[in-house]
Amino acid sequence: MSSSYENLAFQRKVNDALTAVERILAIEKKPLIAGEVEHTYGAKYELVNSVSNVAIIAYMNALEKIGLDADVLKAIDDSTPTTLCFDASTTCKFLEKKVVDVPLGRSHEETVETKSTGLLGNTKTKRVSKVVQHIEEWHYKVETS
Repeated sequence: MSSSYENLAFQRKVNDALTAVERILAIEKKPLIAGEVEHTYGAKYELVNSVSNVAIIAYMNALEKIGLDADVLKAIDDSTPTTLCFDASTTCKFLEKKVVDVPLGRSHEETVETKSTGLLGNTKTKRVSKVVQHIEEWHYKVETS
């Protein structure tokens, strides 16, 4: 029973992906799973060849982004097995600590009335208090190589 559930879950994921591809490409043809379409025996090999080429191109693009371009690959001796080893390091340096006051958009208003017997009579004083939050920001410089 678990394999039928897994099969249905896989089928649902593939159908969702096909719907997304159809929407992204905005094509008039509807993409289908290869098993649901009439095809020749050789069409399966053409499909595998196309998908393999796409995977190889994706790997080559990823390797090129980290510095392993076509010139470096051509320089590798293909007569012996070759292993790629990657070495990366990260350094982190503390720069500064800042305290930032962020207003919260709330305020408290208070009116104080004082009575006096002088010429001015009663005086009113209005005091507005705004609420702010003190946030500590820690700034670092991170470098990778």
